[in-house]
Amino acid sequence: MLVLIVRTTILYAIVVIALRLMGKRQISEMQPSELVTTILISNIVSLPIENTDIPILAGILPIFLIICYEVFLSFFSLKSNRFRKMVTGTPIVVVREGKIVQNELEKLRMTVEDLLEELRLKDIFSLEDVYYAIVETNGKLSVLQRFSAATVQNKDMQIAGTDPTPQLVVISDGKLMEQALRDCGIDRQFVEDKLAASHCRIPDVFLMTCDSYRNIRIVKKEGN
Repeated sequence: MLVLIVRTTILYAIVVIALRLMGKRQISEMQPSELVTTILISNIVSLPIENTDIPILAGILPIFLIICYEVFLSFFSLKSNRFRKMVTGTPIVVVREGKIVQNELEKLRMTVEDLLEELRLKDIFSLEDVYYAIVETNGKLSVLQRFSAATVQNKDMQIAGTDPTPQLVVISDGKLMEQALRDCGIDRQFVEDKLAASHCRIPDVFLMTCDSYRNIRIVKKEGN
C-alpha cells in the first residue's frame, strides 16, 4: 500500500508539471494535438498505478516524451503558417453575409440543428440576426451579428465614463494577500483603517476586494 501511495504521488506530480508546461487551457479550448496529448498522458499514468510490476520510469519517460512532442509542435507552429494549418487547421466560415455556407457545414459534419444550438448558447435565437459565423480551430463558434441586431454600446450613445478596473482579492478567509496590496497600490495600514471603520479586523473578514480606484467591498465571516 505504501508503494502504491508513493507511486501515485510521484506520477501525480509529474502530470501536474507536464500539464503546466503545456499551458493553461480548458478542454473546450484545446487544439487537437493538445487534446490528444492530454488523453495519452491520462492513459499512460493509469498503467503504473494499476500495475505495480510496471517500473515507474516506464510511466514517466513516455509522459515527458509526449510533452516534448507537444512543445516542438507548438514551436514549429509559431514559425510556420503552413505547418500550423496542417496541425490545427483553419477557421471555417459557416455563415457568410447572412447566408449559410452549406458545403462548409457538410465538411465539418455539422447539421443546421448543431449550428442553431451553438447560436442559442450565445443568446442568438434568430438566424436572421447573424451576419457572419465562424467555426474556430478549437471548435468554438464566433459570431458577428448584423448591425440592426448588435447590442448598443456606450460609445454608440456617446455616454462618457471611465474604464472599469478588475477587483482583486485583498483578504481571503482572514488572510491578507500581499501581492494584491501591491497591485492595488495600497498597504496594510490602509486595509486596517478601512476595516476599523467597519468595526472588524482582518481575521473577521471572509472576503475583501479592492480595485485601482481604491473602491473596496467587505464581506464579514458569518457570526462576526
